[in-house]
Amino acid sequence: MGCACHWSPLDFVNKIDLQHLKVNLEAYGLDEQQLDNNVEIVPYRVVQECVNNEIKHAKANRLDINLPQGRIIYP
Repeated sequence: MGCACHWSPLDFVNKIDLQHLKVNLEAYGLDEQQLDNNVEIVPYRVVQECVNNEIKHAKANRLDINLPQGRIIYP
């Protein structure tokens, strides 16, 4: 993911100790345009909260995160 924002979720994921948690981050559409300054921190915080919850509550060793831009419609 080549996010041009200052708060890149990929930067956060790259700082995680892979011996404790392997994170697979799939981001769609976030690298195609510059996000508004008021919005660019949101993807970073979502990923940060997902990772922190997994470490704290689930004791997981793998986490898959799909972070699409836009609205998700569930079946």
